[in-house]
Amino acid sequence: MIDDIENSAITSITSKYPVLKRAKEDAQNNLEILIEMFSLDKDVVQASGVNFNDSEINTLKKVYEYKALKKAEGDAKLKRIIDSLDELNPTEHNFQKKLNHRVKELHKLVKPSVRAELLNYLSRRTLVLELLQKALNQQLNCQNTSKKKRNPEAIFHNILFAQHTTNALDSNLWMIDEEYIHFEGISEGELDKVIFRGEPLFKTNLNAEEKEYKIRMDGTDVGNKRPDVLLFPEEGKCIILEFKAPKVKVDKHLDQITQYATIIHALSSDKYPFHSFYGYLIGENKDIYSIIDKDGDFRYSKALGYVFRNHKRLADPLHRGEASLYMEIIRYSDLLRRAQLRNKIYTDKILNKTNQ
Repeated sequence: MIDDIENSAITSITSKYPVLKRAKEDAQNNLEILIEMFSLDKDVVQASGVNFNDSEINTLKKVYEYKALKKAEGDAKLKRIIDSLDELNPTEHNFQKKLNHRVKELHKLVKPSVRAELLNYLSRRTLVLELLQKALNQQLNCQNTSKKKRNPEAIFHNILFAQHTTNALDSNLWMIDEEYIHFEGISEGELDKVIFRGEPLFKTNLNAEEKEYKIRMDGTDVGNKRPDVLLFPEEGKCIILEFKAPKVKVDKHLDQITQYATIIHALSSDKYPFHSFYGYLIGENKDIYSIIDKDGDFRYSKALGYVFRNHKRLADPLHRGEASLYMEIIRYSDLLRRAQLRNKIYTDKILNKTNQ
């Protein structure tokens, strides 16, 4: 009641006194600056009872106290829900009903904005899968326009991980493995310019032997090579992805990832040496027998539709120690099929329900 009286009085007074009206507008501008500076939620600011005449300290104090109170209330409700799980008996006939009731209680604790964000995230994944399907079917306009047909590999590269970017979280590498979007990485970056944990991936001061290895007899600098994607899951490990256009025969490029892994192993910084590599050669034109003919260590998994090689010992020209490469060769269509199956349970339950 007091807040309502105060707000009504302020509205009435500022309408009659221009000076006070300007003061209120200045205060509102300052509040907008605070909201922008500290990434405050406007709904939370309003719910916390902030007035235009509050100082910056009082404004932030009210907002943080309100958020802390709401968090405490939410945590207490969450704890009650979790504690109530002790009462469930999975052998009872109404077990699922009781469990679903607790799920609904937990659902109420999730903010509508968070639920909307999750729905948007799922919707984006669904559209990306449709986009990849259309690209495989040659249904994109850019694939049927002569000016855009020069680099078909780039279409698939950018669908999975945009070229010349470093934010794997915004990529669609979840189609290969859900964990990959959380790794530090780079797409289409020169090896010499790759930064890992704030430092150059390669050594900066090379000795004579290392320089000879880096600059080949024909003048080629292997530091200028550009793997399609590099990911760094943890210290000493590196994931290499290579994308090929659908019509390109992937068996013609079996040694490409091996070469990248060997170069990184040989020239990586002494502070962060790499010894375990995981490679993915992804295309559509995959001749199983041509691959096996060229390297008998590859095995074919009919159930999952990919060719793999568990272990290949990498060359060690600069005496950096043992290093190995695990490698898979996968079709885009198989990636798509697997991702669609994983996504189906969510799209059936969530997207269909929202469209009803």
